[in-house]
Order: sequence, then C-alpha cells, then structure tokens
Amino acid sequence: MPESVENVHYEKYAEMNDDEVALLFQKGDGDALEYLLDKYKNFVRARARSYYLVGADHEDIVQEGMIGLYKAIRDFNPEKQASFHAFTELCVKRQIITAIKTATRQKHVPLNNYVSLNKPLYGDESDRTLLDVIEGRVTILKRCSSVRRIWRISRKSFPHHFPILKERCSMLSCRGKATRRSPRSSAAILNL
Repeated sequence: MPESVENVHYEKYAEMNDDEVALLFQKGDGDALEYLLDKYKNFVRARARSYYLVGADHEDIVQEGMIGLYKAIRDFNPEKQASFHAFTELCVKRQIITAIKTATRQKHVPLNNYVSLNKPLYGDESDRTLLDVIEGRVTILKRCSSVRRIWRISRKSFPHHFPILKERCSMLSCRGKATRRSPRSSAAILNL
C-alpha cells in the first residue's frame, strides 16, 4: 500500500475490503472516497502507461483514468457479482479509451484548426484584422438591403416617379460611390 494510505486517518478503511469502502462513500463518507482514490492512483498510472495520445501529456491520460476510478467508486454495485477491483479496472480502461477516441475524432477538426478573426491580416504590424474586413462587408450588405427595401416600397408607392428614381439609382453603387452602372446591373442589385 502507498505510504499515504497507511495514514492514521485511513486506518479504519485499511481493515475493510474495497467493496465496503465504496459503499461507505455512496452513503456519504467523503473520507472513503479519498482513501480509494489514494489507494488506486498507482493502479491508474500503471493502466494509463499502456496508452498514448498524440498532442496530449501522459498526465492527461492519467487524469482520464482517475475520472474512471471516481465513476467506479460512485457506481459500484456489489449485487452485480463483480469485485470492486475488477469493476474499477473496467471503468478506468473504458474511460481512457473513450477519451482517446473522442480526442482523435474528426468532429472537432474545424474548431481545432480555426483562424482567429482578431489576428492581423498582414503580419504582426498590421492594424487591420479579418474581423474588420467582415464587419465592413456586413455594413455594405446592410446598406444594400436598405436600398433594396426602399426601392421596392418606392416602386409600389410611387409608380409615376419610378423611371426617375431608377435613373438616379443607376448612378450609385451600394457602397455610396458615384459610379456609372448599366441599368441591368442596377436592376440586379435592387432585385428587380
């Protein structure tokens, strides 16, 4: 047994089998949990040594094993005809394998390979970010959306002024610059 398990504080648990100690925890004895976590931590380390996860530290795998140990202590049922040790071994192994499968799934690749919107566009000395570019385009789209809405309302409400309004709008782009557009491109922008 590890030295810390032999602590006087844990003396009453050392005389019990692990099945009984797990049941004590389930009844609310927090010291029983500490005793079992301390007693089985080297067991978890030994099981974690068999696994490897790219990009993760060995301690990450050990931590997953400790989560499996906690679940074993929490969920142990002596009526299932399995010893606490066997149940713990199963829970630790499954927790580690599940963590490895989850980490290697391709589901989160987009999140793991994201591009920051606040990163400068042209190196570290640039003040302009991708977010600035996107916000600029959103503003333009909002303006275009407003112009389209006004255009539709004007066409319905003032049909006799429509040809004059169409001519004036054909000289403007959605960005507000005075440019000459063909009537067709103006119609396309204004959803005619």
